[in-house]
Amino acid sequence: TTTTMVAHCLCVVLAIYLFSHFWEIGAQDSGPYRVILESVRDCTDKGTGEMYITSSSRTDESGKIYHTGDLNMPYGLKDTNFKAEGDASIWKGGEWKPIGLVWKLGFPKACSSIKSMVPTWFDILKAAGVENLGCMIPQGKYHFVDYHVGSMDKVNSLKYGKYRIRLSFTRQGKKIGCISYFAQAVPK
Repeated sequence: TTTTMVAHCLCVVLAIYLFSHFWEIGAQDSGPYRVILESVRDCTDKGTGEMYITSSSRTDESGKIYHTGDLNMPYGLKDTNFKAEGDASIWKGGEWKPIGLVWKLGFPKACSSIKSMVPTWFDILKAAGVENLGCMIPQGKYHFVDYHVGSMDKVNSLKYGKYRIRLSFTRQGKKIGCISYFAQAVPK
């Protein structure tokens, strides 16, 4: 569902922020920025592929990118039903270079944590037609149309560059999906 997409957007911003402030990653410059989510797609290694996303994008006349697609969540979203692991890379020298950041999201209460940390995720779920926004999001295939990430400027300054964030999802020790987010941090 769109909840996972929003969670991933937060992960993109968090990862880019951490990269730009704690590691010298070779991005050109830094300063006031905006994040452009260019594409969202499954990773090459997606495990069983039970959780997946299909997405296409379009750019309007002002340069904003809108995404339309489906997110398949075979187990829904509850406080105790999944774990995620993420890694990040930067585009440098014609290839993706890992930047040494790997994080595990095994929240004791995954859904509640997301709801308190990133309330906009639930706005997106509402836009996808989810009526009950408590932490019992049902399993299903969620369709989103013209989803625009909007402002992701949570910090004042950021290294400019192209980033890839991959999130792998596991359930009961088995990889059930992996989604890659490709974004750019560009001058404002």
